[in-house]
Amino acid sequence: MSCPCDTFHVQLRKLLLWAKIGTGLV
Repeated sequence: MSCPCDTFHVQLRKLLLWAKIGTGLV
């Protein structure tokens, strides 16, 4: 598997994506 920092980066990207969707809806 990939290193922990990789998964953290993926989670960060997901969070940013959800933030974009949230601001877009509101």
